[in-house]
Amino acid sequence: VDQTPQIARTPQGYNCQPLNDDYQVRWQVDGSNLNVELVGRIPENTYMGWGISGRTSETWMIGADAVIADYPNSGPRARDFFMDQRAQCNGQAGVCADTTGGFTSDISNVSGEKDDDFGLSLVRFTRPLVPTDRTATSNRGESVDKSISTTPGI
Repeated sequence: VDQTPQIARTPQGYNCQPLNDDYQVRWQVDGSNLNVELVGRIPENTYMGWGISGRTSETWMIGADAVIADYPNSGPRARDFFMDQRAQCNGQAGVCADTTGGFTSDISNVSGEKDDDFGLSLVRFTRPLVPTDRTATSNRGESVDKSISTTPGI
């Protein structure tokens, strides 16, 4: 009998990429949108992050368009960030939420679940394949179905 918890099972039609032993990203292209699930064994007050790399050929933080997700007591959250410098956001530049600096948050349909028995958190969200950010890195014609450089974090 398979005792894998439901939260750890990849839904039918989704791609899955383990990023380390405790963290994976799952995704499905749905028309012009990307449905994403971040699943991780994360302690309280910790986040998971994933996004399109700032460079087409390698994982690169500068220029990355990332989502930072966590699961506080109030429920799942997924926030859209653009990373144009290795610095704290100053309101115009740095690692800034897309609600600052002229960017637009493209995240919608945030939901999630927890499995305390297995210590797993899952945060689901939807974002467009082509973000509305003014310097969006995924607007370079790459197919999300093929292997692309991503920027994970936990």
